[in-house]
Amino acid sequence: MKRFVKLFVLSVTCVLTTTLVGGCGIQTATEDTRDLVRNSNVTQTAILDGINKTLDATNQMRGSVHLQILTLALQNMTAAENTVFLNPPTLMMPYAEAFAAEATPDELAKASYVLLNTALLPAQGEETAQQKQTRIVSYAAFITLAGLTAKPKFDELLSTQIDKGGRYIDVAGAMAAARYGFLRDVLFNPLVQRSQTLTKGSLAEAVDRFDAMKALVTLPYAAKLGFTSPLKTKVSIDSIDKLRNLGADTIDAFKAGLPADTYAQNQALLNQFVIP
Repeated sequence: MKRFVKLFVLSVTCVLTTTLVGGCGIQTATEDTRDLVRNSNVTQTAILDGINKTLDATNQMRGSVHLQILTLALQNMTAAENTVFLNPPTLMMPYAEAFAAEATPDELAKASYVLLNTALLPAQGEETAQQKQTRIVSYAAFITLAGLTAKPKFDELLSTQIDKGGRYIDVAGAMAAARYGFLRDVLFNPLVQRSQTLTKGSLAEAVDRFDAMKALVTLPYAAKLGFTSPLKTKVSIDSIDKLRNLGADTIDAFKAGLPADTYAQNQALLNQFVIP
């Protein structure tokens, strides 16, 4: 997927350089998705307008390429063909990762603010199926962006918005809770519990994902983070004890799934799942 992001950004940059110098817990979606994506243009416009205001006007070339990458990523992230299946949001994920890789922490916070507020928007009267689906797609995009943002960038977002009392402090807290659930349910558990073959490579990837979850669980304010999703489910970060148990179960899974010599040679990696 990281290779996809690099190719996506490279292709958009090449196209734009030529153009500018010479003259880019969720239910399965229904067929109504195609209609709701048209209506989601308002959400997309709000996100992009907010981002556009942050661009450096003195560097129009860089700003234009940057905004076009974000625009194309956002459009594809919510396109009908990429939102038909949202549990998990597999087809949405490459474009969400491209958006997260290109956006600044401030831009991610602004985009997430719009997506979450769209997802939690109260119905005016009787909610139509199309309105409900728009909220679900917005919510899927919100949790996917939170889950696929690189850890250093996400850490910076939390520092700016929560530690320093930024404008989007509440959204950042919701992002942290959503990120934890995405890491656990979409990226970690399927890798460990449903892989047909466990390898040293899958062990290393599982360690990275476990470390990202551990970083959230050990936040001093982790227990205070959480919100109710548009699907009426509680989204929160697990306790340290629950993650400790998951770590122990993970060691057992790799002990059973790895060849004996591979298991013996990788004790240092396996110890990463131990929480004192």
